[in-house]
Amino acid sequence: MRNLRMCIAFVSVMMMSPIALAHDHGQAHENVASDAQNLPKVPGVIKKIQSMSGKVTIKHGDIPNLEMPGMTMVFEVADPSMIGTIAVGDRVLFTVIRDRGAFIIQWIERQ
Repeated sequence: MRNLRMCIAFVSVMMMSPIALAHDHGQAHENVASDAQNLPKVPGVIKKIQSMSGKVTIKHGDIPNLEMPGMTMVFEVADPSMIGTIAVGDRVLFTVIRDRGAFIIQWIERQ
């Protein structure tokens, strides 16, 4: 009987874990969205634009909120209309977050 109680307790805890994790993940995503307004503006130069996939390659400076040094990399854009405001070779300032493994530009402006 004691083993049965322990088994039921274990199963109950295991079944509740995904619910708790899902709840925490939702809150973490909300915090990222609310902090987007306070992100550092990162300098960069547009190296490539992939309009169809909504991606931009930028040679950028340090990204403090992601603890990332300057380098050249591909970013997704949060809003596809952002791509129409930039061109290869443009110097830009932008803000970026990391969401579910993707680096997503939240705001971008030509300099």
